[in-house]
Amino acid sequence: VWDLGPTGLGANDPSDDKHLRVLILDNEWDQSHPDSAGYAKYDKWNYGDGIYALRDDYATTSALSAYDPSLAASNKGFGRLVFVDYSEAISAPVTGTVVRLTTNKPNTSNDVFSFKTIKPVVEDVTKAKNELDKMTPVPNPYYGKSAYEKAHNEKVIRFVNLPEGNNVTINIFNLAGDLVRTINKPAQPGVRFIDWDGQTKNALNCASGVYVYHIKVDGVGETTGKMICVFRKEFPNEY
Repeated sequence: VWDLGPTGLGANDPSDDKHLRVLILDNEWDQSHPDSAGYAKYDKWNYGDGIYALRDDYATTSALSAYDPSLAASNKGFGRLVFVDYSEAISAPVTGTVVRLTTNKPNTSNDVFSFKTIKPVVEDVTKAKNELDKMTPVPNPYYGKSAYEKAHNEKVIRFVNLPEGNNVTINIFNLAGDLVRTINKPAQPGVRFIDWDGQTKNALNCASGVYVYHIKVDGVGETTGKMICVFRKEFPNEY
């Protein structure tokens, strides 16, 4: 067993190849033919057999056993390698079989890893409290359309100037005091708005009229206001 080094031309460059020491685990297990000590044995290849390739320098003989507890996992180039053809036949590979194991990209001491994190957003609470009144729906009034809509069947009313570092809960009521919809914006870097699609909590289109909104910003405060919504009439093509 050879470890083909990562430098030079890889598999075609023998200068960095290393001859590894190999241990073979021959699992002799057969209940019907016990050995002299009374242990079961097996006379042919089976799933218990395995091959261990050590990172040690190659040696023609070894005092180590494949079961030896001194064989640390870090010393094994690979361990318990079992060869089975697609038929899963209980037979060893034929004499002369050559197997090459190739990793996608082995790590070396020259590898450099870099990590990038996103710094947490810390809102200026005093500033956010002073800007509560700026947290408002746009457009207001809403007359059938807005600049945020990308399709003819969309309805988008955008609540803007929300703090990016705080959770925001917006409740929308009709003039009778019934809760129409609740929308939430989690704390998220760079996100200072959330959209309402003009629908109720049951995904029904809202009627045109005056609505009251209540905005609650965790750790900052609350604000309320009114908005006028004139929604387009929709005529379904099919019933």
